[in-house]
Amino acid sequence: MDQNSLIKAIAFVLGVGLVLMLSWGTYKSITVSRTDFSNVETVETLDSDVALAAKIDSLEANWERRSRYHFNVDQDPLYLGRTVIGFTYGTVGFKEFDEGGTPRLSATMAVANEKPMAIIKYMGKSHVLRTGDTFGDGYKVVDIRRQKVVVSKNGKSITLHNQPIGGPILEQDLQGTYHSTEW
Repeated sequence: MDQNSLIKAIAFVLGVGLVLMLSWGTYKSITVSRTDFSNVETVETLDSDVALAAKIDSLEANWERRSRYHFNVDQDPLYLGRTVIGFTYGTVGFKEFDEGGTPRLSATMAVANEKPMAIIKYMGKSHVLRTGDTFGDGYKVVDIRRQKVVVSKNGKSITLHNQPIGGPILEQDLQGTYHSTEW
């Protein structure tokens, strides 16, 4: 055999091999797509996939448990004067003071699709409250708005306002008069 006929024979074998591989690939794609189309009409439900149903149930139970979680603390954990020896605030920053018997509004918060909340300091403790909650010795939260909260005690209303840091706080006492406290 000469070299020219040998090259033609190898080219023929490679060509036949290539045609066979393309034919096999086409056959496999058609059979897989037919299988996929036959599964389109069957609807997958949680009844048919037990593992998926169990996972969804556990996620829903975990979410429910987390959304019901509430806690209370005896002291304000952010008041570092009780936990760090020798701690003082810098002259520019926030200055902690003893509120005495008057509640003080620290912050109001609004979270999407939930009732607004307020943080009220009273008698050295911070209370995270929603409308209708009670704290201290008979105070009840009546209304929470942006930068102000209305509380009542013994039928008398008190409006607490958020004040800028370093500014005077105007608070209304139980007799309805305003007084100022400097930080």
